[in-house]
Amino acid sequence: MRRYTALSAILFLFVILMVQHEYRFHNKYTITSQQNTAFLLKGMLYPDVLLSPKEIKQHTGIPVLTGSYQNLSAFHEDESGFGKATMVFTYTTDKPGIKQLYLQELFSTAKLFINGKPVAQSGSFEPYQEQIQDILITFQEERENTILIQSENRSHYYTGAQYPPILGDADIVTAMLGKRLLTYALFACSSLTLAGFTIVLWIKEREKERGRLPFYFGMMALCFGVYSCYPFFSFFHLPVTRLLYSIQDACICAALYFAYLSILYLKDPVISIRKRLLPFSIVVISFCMPFILPYLPAFVQPYGWMLSVCKLGIAGYMLFVCIRIIKQAQREGSIVLFALLSYAGLLIVHVLTMNRFEPADGAWFEEYGVFILIIFFAWLMVTQTAALWKHDHLLSIHLQEEVDRQTRQISKLLDERRSLLAELLHDVKKPAASAMTYLEMMDKEKTDIQMKKDLSQLRENNRLMMEQLQLLQSFNEQDHIPILKKPLELCSFLQQMEALFAPDAEAYDIDFQFSCTCDRCEIFGDSKQLKRMIQNLFFNALSYAPAQTCISMTLEKKDAEAILQFKNQGEVIPQEELQHIFERGYSSRKKEGGTGLGLFIVHTIVILHQGSIQAASDKDSGTCFTIRLPLYEVIS
Repeated sequence: MRRYTALSAILFLFVILMVQHEYRFHNKYTITSQQNTAFLLKGMLYPDVLLSPKEIKQHTGIPVLTGSYQNLSAFHEDESGFGKATMVFTYTTDKPGIKQLYLQELFSTAKLFINGKPVAQSGSFEPYQEQIQDILITFQEERENTILIQSENRSHYYTGAQYPPILGDADIVTAMLGKRLLTYALFACSSLTLAGFTIVLWIKEREKERGRLPFYFGMMALCFGVYSCYPFFSFFHLPVTRLLYSIQDACICAALYFAYLSILYLKDPVISIRKRLLPFSIVVISFCMPFILPYLPAFVQPYGWMLSVCKLGIAGYMLFVCIRIIKQAQREGSIVLFALLSYAGLLIVHVLTMNRFEPADGAWFEEYGVFILIIFFAWLMVTQTAALWKHDHLLSIHLQEEVDRQTRQISKLLDERRSLLAELLHDVKKPAASAMTYLEMMDKEKTDIQMKKDLSQLRENNRLMMEQLQLLQSFNEQDHIPILKKPLELCSFLQQMEALFAPDAEAYDIDFQFSCTCDRCEIFGDSKQLKRMIQNLFFNALSYAPAQTCISMTLEKKDAEAILQFKNQGEVIPQEELQHIFERGYSSRKKEGGTGLGLFIVHTIVILHQGSIQAASDKDSGTCFTIRLPLYEVIS
C-alpha cells in the first residue's frame, strides 16, 4: 500500500514539473521570437466597428493582448462577446522575406488584410453567415507590415482572435501546425480504435456476464475520440459553431462521466442512481449551456469556471473512491490511482493557466490528462481481459475433462444396461412363449367352466408379461421408455387392476384391498406404462409381504394432485437403503436373483408423467410407496 502511494506521489510531482517546463518554454507571454517564429501578442482593438485599412487612422484604438478569453466581453457592460470589432497588428523587420501567417478559430466571421490588401475571408458579413475556418496564408513581407482582422460574432459566446496569430517561416509554421494536428490525430484515432474494439468485445461477451466495465471504458474512449476531432472541423468550413461547440463541451464531460462510472464499478458493480445522476447532469448542462448563453451573456465568463470547478470536484471524488479501491484490489487500484493523479495534476494546471496558455503546437493540459486516463484504463482492460481469457481457458480444459469422464461413465452404464436387459429377455422370453403355446392347446380341449376361467386368467397374465417384455426390448433398443399419453380416469383403471391382482393375492394368502376416496380422478397418462408401474409395485409388495398380511392400495385427490399409495407389512427397509432403492441395478436381494430394475422402472414412469414418488418404511407402519401425479385439468 505504501509503495503504491509513494510511486503515485512521485508521478504526480513529475507531471507537475513536466507541465511547468511546457508552460515556461511554450507560453505565448514568454516567447517573442524562437526559430524565426513569433506570436503576435500586442495589438490595437477597435470595438463595435469594421474598419478598412484606410479608415484606421480616423479612429482611436485600445491596446490589447491577444489570446484572452475576455475579448469583446471586456468592453461590454453585459459581458457579452457578441458584436463586431477590428484588430490591428504592426511589426517591422530588417530582412523582409516570405512568411506564413496562421490564424486559428476566428469566431464567427472574419476577413484578413495584409499591408492593405484583402488576402482571406471566413464566412460572410453581408449577409451574415458564420463559419469555422482556420486561415493559413503565405505572403511577402515588407519592412513595415500591418495585419488587420475584421471579425463579427452573433452566435458564439467567444469572439475574435482567441489564439495569438502565429508568424514565421513557412517550414517552421507548417511543422508547428503539423505537430498540433498529429497530436489530435493520435488522440482521435487511438481513442476511437479502442472504443470500437472494446464496445464490439462487450457486445460479443455480454452474455458471459463480464460486467459493464468494458462498456464504460468504450464509451469514455468514444467520447474523447469524438471530442479530439474538433481541430479538423475547420477543414470542412462548417457553419454551425454553436452546435459543434456544444458537442465538444458535452463530449469531454461525458468522457469524464464514464471514467467516473468505471471507477465506481471497480469499487462496487452495483451503482446507485444517486451516484449516476450528478455527473450525468453536468454532461447535460454542458451540452445545453451554449444554447442558453446567447440569452444570458452575463454568465459567459462564470460558465467556464463553473465547468472547471465541477470537473475538479468529480476528479477529487474519483481519487477518494480510488483510495478505497486499493484496499479491495491493490493492483487495479494502483493503476487507476496513477491515472487519476496524472489527470488531476494536469487539470489543475489547465485551470490555473486557462487565460495564459494557448496550445499552438500541441493540446490543452486537460486533454493530455483525459488521454492518460484512457491509456491507463486500456492497460487495466488488457490485464483484466488476459486474466479472464486465462481463466476461461483453464475452465474449458476442466470442463472438457469432466465431459470426457462423464461420457465414459455413461457409455459404461449403457453397455451394462443393454447387457443386463439382453440377458433378461433371453431368459424370460422363451419360457413365456412356450407357456402361451401350452395354454392355447389346453383351451382348445374345452374343459369345465372353472378350468376355462383359470386358463383365461393365466392367458391374461401371460399376455401382460409378454407386453412387458416388449416394452423392455423397446427400452433397450431406443434408450428410452416409449410413452403415449391421453386422458385416463384413474379410479376405474385401478379397479380393473384390483380384479387382475386378486388371484395372485389369493394364491399367496395375502389380503389385497383397494380404496378410492374420490368419485372421479382424471389424469393425463399412458395406460400401458401406468399398468406396468402398478404391476411392479404390486409384485414388489407381494414378494416382501408375509402370508396372512395385508397389501393396501389407496387413491385420493389433494391440492390438484392424484395421490396413490401402496402399503405392505413386510420387512423394514433400512434408512440407508431407502435413498438408493430407485437407482438402476440396486437390489437388496441380488443374491436371490433380484435385478434392481423393478423400482427403477417405476421411478422412470412416474417422472415421465411429471409426478414424484417417495418411499417410507418403519416397524409400526410397514413400507409405503407414495406416488403424486398432476390431475388432467391442471395440466390442460
